Amino acid sequence: MNFYELLVAKAKGIDGIRYSLNEEGFIEVFTPIITNRVDFPLKEHFSIKQKSFYLRICMELRLRQLLSFGFNGVYELGPCFRNEKDENKLIEFYLLEVFKRNAKYNDLITLSENICKGVFTTLGNQDYNFNWKRFKVISLVSEEEISYIRNNVENDIEFIDEFDKKIEDAVSNITEKAYFVVDYPVETISLAKRMDNDPKYIERFELYINKEEIAHGFIDCCDGADIATRMNNIKWSDKYLLKQLEKKELPESGGFGIGIERLIQAALNITDIKQIVVGDNIM
Repeated sequence: MNFYELLVAKAKGIDGIRYSLNEEGFIEVFTPIITNRVDFPLKEHFSIKQKSFYLRICMELRLRQLLSFGFNGVYELGPCFRNEKDENKLIEFYLLEVFKRNAKYNDLITLSENICKGVFTTLGNQDYNFNWKRFKVISLVSEEEISYIRNNVENDIEFIDEFDKKIEDAVSNITEKAYFVVDYPVETISLAKRMDNDPKYIERFELYINKEEIAHGFIDCCDGADIATRMNNIKWSDKYLLKQLEKKELPESGGFGIGIERLIQAALNITDIKQIVVGDNIM
């Protein structure tokens, strides 16, 4: 495939995503690319104008906030940015984020799976009827290992760093072509809802295809006090979200994000993602 054909395929894939979400009753919205509200982790933001404003790394906080205006489901397709300090460069990528009022955990997982399958079909790749298996985190990283990390770190930022190493090692040994990792430790996402049967874990999932993380989602926590405490543990806060939670303005909801370039890469069986990143081809 040449670059022209790759861009056409990318456009077809995005059109297919829009069509399927519109058919499901979701409304496409557009939120600010430049913002003074930073998401977590802060280190991934690229600051402009003397650090007063930032390029967004996701749309999550704004989309959840839009549900308070009466929307049942919203989505956004657009550019996001990540500051790679280790490589001293700014990375631009295309992201889909979907948020739904009164979303159910399993329904979100199924919707993300169906969107990915739809892109495979749209791009003529029928190799998606494999087993989209779900692995619980504790089947990959034992509860004993998780407890050990909890007892030997000073805060949740350190927990995330140590846990990420463990889970990355674990998923590298999975041979399935596509799979979900579900039910993460509560320390990993401060905004996610705790599981009813075990509050040490949250309703969070990640989707991997060809060993690459493609999607990430969770059910939102509506307990403002719990979120405030967990935000404090990662030295990050969002006063707008906490204020709305305090006023009971936000409905129960959930959402997920899908990296568009990574999904297109998987559907087209491309080994190097740079082949379909515009900036790497025309700069």
